[in-house]
Amino acid sequence: MKRTLKTAPTASDRSETSTTRLIISDIRRAVKKGVYWVVDIDIRGYFDNIAHDKLMQLVEQRISDSRVLKLVCKWLKAGFVKDDQFHETELGSPQGGLCKALHKPPYV
Repeated sequence: MKRTLKTAPTASDRSETSTTRLIISDIRRAVKKGVYWVVDIDIRGYFDNIAHDKLMQLVEQRISDSRVLKLVCKWLKAGFVKDDQFHETELGSPQGGLCKALHKPPYV
């Protein structure tokens, strides 16, 4: 009989270290139950394709301070410079940006 590990614990309210420990613990339990495959996926372009409106809806569920929400929105729309050219951002979020703590929990 083939079994698979379907989900990992949610990381939204835990530090990365404790989350990693919990995931490893879950994997060990699953292996003892006969699971033979564990898949780790890194989605290319994930942060480049985050929809601003969807992200803001998720952030608004956790943050009610309009000043912070306005700051996050401005940060998302700030754009970027590449090869001395300014590019506006209609989609996506800078990976590792200063607001990473605000956008990571709802999405990851």
